[in-house]
Amino acid sequence: MHYALKKQARTDSHKIAAVGYCFGGTSVLELARSRAELNGVVSFHGNLASSMPATSGQVKASILVCHGADDPHVKSAEVAAPLKRR
Repeated sequence: MHYALKKQARTDSHKIAAVGYCFGGTSVLELARSRAELNGVVSFHGNLASSMPATSGQVKASILVCHGADDPHVKSAEVAAPLKRR
């Protein structure tokens, strides 16, 4: 994958991450699931479910999910589910 950000002179192309809130949080999780060449993603209040979940070894990025337990749009079981390292 080629990213416009990687082409910028002041960018360290080996340290690229994506951060998103709400729909953006969902988007960065999907980006990680898509095997994007990112070092990390941070999702704030994003939807955790996916119609195309990642398979073992597919995700390259480190992932941080920050999500409130009382969010009515995401099932509490999804919030409480343990994340498996891939």
